Amino acid sequence: MRKALGIDAGGTRIKAGVLDETGKILARNSIGTPVSPSEFRQALGKIVREMNVSETSLAGVGIACKGVIDWETTRIDRMPGRPQLEGGVLKEMIPLNVPVRADND
Repeated sequence: MRKALGIDAGGTRIKAGVLDETGKILARNSIGTPVSPSEFRQALGKIVREMNVSETSLAGVGIACKGVIDWETTRIDRMPGRPQLEGGVLKEMIPLNVPVRADND
């Protein structure tokens, strides 16, 4: 059964959940949202690794993030309150070789 990884990159917390094909939550985790771009990238990588999912079992990753997100490239075009993250490409911050989609939450 294929799984999906959902990530909500919020202003104070990054929350993640692994779901099965029926939408049942199999695992969840939450960590603080760092301010700097390098720490933000590291935090996304950390939460993905902690979810303990393999690329072969994962259909893809969906990321919800505040601000203006280019859903085709997953680039953060504008992020109120976190302008230092603008220009970052979310799919490049996910340490898995699976499809990644992102949009504003």
